Amino acid sequence: MPRRKKTEEEIIKKIDEVNEKMKEINKEPIKKVSKPKTKKKQKTKEHKKDETFETKKTTKIEKTNSTNNKRKSKTSKIKEEAWTIDTSSLETIKKEPKEKLKISLNVKKTYDIFEVVLIIVIVSFVGVLIGYTVRDKKYNADDEKYTKVSKELQTFIDQYNYILDNYYGDIDKNELIKDAIQGMFDSLDAYSNIIDENTSNSTMIKLEGKYEGLGIEIYNDNDGNIVVLTVFEDSPAAKAGIKVGDIITKFNENVLAGKTTTEFVNMVKETEGKLKLEIKRDDETFDAEVSREKIILDSVTSKMLDEKTGYISISIFAANTDSQFEEALKSLEAQGMKGLIIDVRGNSGGHLSSTQNILCQLLDGSHIIYQTENKKETDIVYSSGTVTKSYPIVVLVDINSASASEVLAGALQQEYKAYIIGTRTFGKGTVQELNKIDGIGEYKFTTKKWLTPNGTWVEGVGIQPDLEVLLDENYANNPTDENDKQLQAAIKYLKDFKD
Repeated sequence: MPRRKKTEEEIIKKIDEVNEKMKEINKEPIKKVSKPKTKKKQKTKEHKKDETFETKKTTKIEKTNSTNNKRKSKTSKIKEEAWTIDTSSLETIKKEPKEKLKISLNVKKTYDIFEVVLIIVIVSFVGVLIGYTVRDKKYNADDEKYTKVSKELQTFIDQYNYILDNYYGDIDKNELIKDAIQGMFDSLDAYSNIIDENTSNSTMIKLEGKYEGLGIEIYNDNDGNIVVLTVFEDSPAAKAGIKVGDIITKFNENVLAGKTTTEFVNMVKETEGKLKLEIKRDDETFDAEVSREKIILDSVTSKMLDEKTGYISISIFAANTDSQFEEALKSLEAQGMKGLIIDVRGNSGGHLSSTQNILCQLLDGSHIIYQTENKKETDIVYSSGTVTKSYPIVVLVDINSASASEVLAGALQQEYKAYIIGTRTFGKGTVQELNKIDGIGEYKFTTKKWLTPNGTWVEGVGIQPDLEVLLDENYANNPTDENDKQLQAAIKYLKDFKD
């Protein structure tokens, strides 16, 4: 750095000498560097990328980012200062013949074109050096926040290296980093976190709505056994007689004690043809022969409760739930349905796009179905449907109805004037993105909050029912339609509405 400074001083001294000689012949001196006249750039708004789901029309309320625009303007100006010099003193040069240029001095020395060009190059070089100096100072001021972040990251790196060098025992570096990342998520909201591998596999299967496998959900108990949690109807496992609570002790003669559910799933995926499982049920042990098949998970069930009342239950908003709902709705309408009950009790959410597509089957394009809000803007999302249904709708909810279920209930309550029965919903008013970190696993990260059509944020509050009805012990002991007070209240409401 000192060496560059010395070079600048020497060059500037040479320029001063040239200027003195130029003055002797009454010529304008060559200026070292001048500030260009730059036009101010017009600020432009950043445009949000398209959402992953389609909408008929979306109203965007932009929040401008003046800081970014200001920084862009500064950068442009800096570049011009670094590469611009005043050429007004070179007008005489332009008027001379191209082949040779001579400038007379009192000492009768002549300068040919090569020497003049050399002078111009030197002046330009000085301008560049000064321009870079100005640019560096402005960049340092503008990037102060980035320097701060770098220092914070350096603090983390220093502590990480200190732990690796000084901790007395063995360290799993991946676990160390994973826990550090989890620590960052812990400082945010409750929904931003790294997903446990077993939980991730189970959740993704449900959200996808289909997979190839045996048709069971499993978990590891406290003794390290692989235990059957769920058996899907008409699946290979169900046909082989496997039941909830069974312990899978062997896979093709391989003992499974101590194996994780992920290891078992991988063994199933990597084996072709028939699979032999040893099953332990109470004190009995038997073999079950199964094979992988394509499993379609039904998240929608439907039926006619009477001649005029249709019923649709949605257990989760999977990728194929909207198509299953459409099929069920058409079937009920074909059977003469005059009133509909939609049951989302116990539904913890799922794909927002699936919920949106269901709402588009019930509401036309004049209706708002929800809003989303992040740091930059608020999006008002309208239905892309063409018809609004005319029959009355009741939505059954409870404390476990969350997220996408609340989007459905809120939109139907405010835009369709549906009647909500049950207890208040969970109150999850945020939207998460699912991403993956190599070597760590998948994680959820909250990117925005969602609002009901009228702009209400349900976080921690939930959707309030129009009629609060509690379930009693009779339903807990014998969960039938007759003992379901919430369902019976919905049936009565529709009967009175139609009468």
